[in-house]
Amino acid sequence: MVNLDMVGRLADEKLIVHGTGTGTTMEPLVDRLLEGRGFTVTKEPGGFGPSDHASFYAKKIPVLHLFTGSHEDYHRPTDTAEKINYEGMARITSFVVDLVAELATTDEPPGYVQVASTQFAGGGGDRPYFGSIPDFGTSTEGYAISGVAKDSPAATGGLEGGDVIVRLGESAVKGLEDFDNALRKYRGGDTVPVVVQRNGMEVSLDVTLGAPR
Repeated sequence: MVNLDMVGRLADEKLIVHGTGTGTTMEPLVDRLLEGRGFTVTKEPGGFGPSDHASFYAKKIPVLHLFTGSHEDYHRPTDTAEKINYEGMARITSFVVDLVAELATTDEPPGYVQVASTQFAGGGGDRPYFGSIPDFGTSTEGYAISGVAKDSPAATGGLEGGDVIVRLGESAVKGLEDFDNALRKYRGGDTVPVVVQRNGMEVSLDVTLGAPR
């Protein structure tokens, strides 16, 4: 299963490919077909994540999920047509066409591989509003963010793009799921201490959470 979810806002040539470890021949195939296309690629071997490919992988079907990263217009009416990187989207499309053609015609389709991976916790619902924008192109321990939404609790609290959140309140944060679970312990209006790694140093900030959205 090949899934495209938000590939129209390519920035700094960053392309994230999830699922490269879910099939026996998937990673070398992806590496070969991406060669010379100019992308800065982050590969994630796991098959679970917050998009449609996860249900296929749960049924033991190898998956690939392409993504160009989140941004402050995500799921908002401000995500308008002039902000799309059409040239970048065309290059991603060219790669996907070649990828799907090879997967459809190969004599030996990729065999399913079980990858130790944690399914992402869902967003929204009764979770307080924080306003961070995940950086899915950074592989580091903690929750890396590429930016913060304008006038959000995160922005008001002093968080910046490039920060890596390592603690929220009393909870250590080693990834996005840890952050999500820690956030759900609080309510809108609560002021929570947040520790981030910034330029090699730990910085402590206080963030007053917003009402759920």
